[in-house]
Amino acid sequence: MIQSNIKHIFCSKIATIHTASFKCIISTAKEGLFKRQSTVIIEGDYFQDRANAFPCAKIIYSPSLKSSDRLSLHDGLSNQIDELGEKGLSLRSAIDLCFRELKEKGIAMETINLA
Repeated sequence: MIQSNIKHIFCSKIATIHTASFKCIISTAKEGLFKRQSTVIIEGDYFQDRANAFPCAKIIYSPSLKSSDRLSLHDGLSNQIDELGEKGLSLRSAIDLCFRELKEKGIAMETINLA
């Protein structure tokens, strides 16, 4: 279940997801002052147990996407990963399915999955 999905200042969003299969945080934010947004997935519950939470995946979006499009994709990705986790898929499998779709559609320029 998506515990929270909060929009923050400076065009960023953070979703906290707890499913039957895993817990994760999905963060879409700018990588630097003059850089575009990317999405990072952190396995575990960073806000409750930082020692056992670690970044495990990243999406670098196509430069043609607007900031508002990236934030919309954040919501869709969060919902999709939540649904897959509730169906019993591992975080790695859920990420693989989502990333494959983003790359096929030309939305993601590069994806990294270390889960």
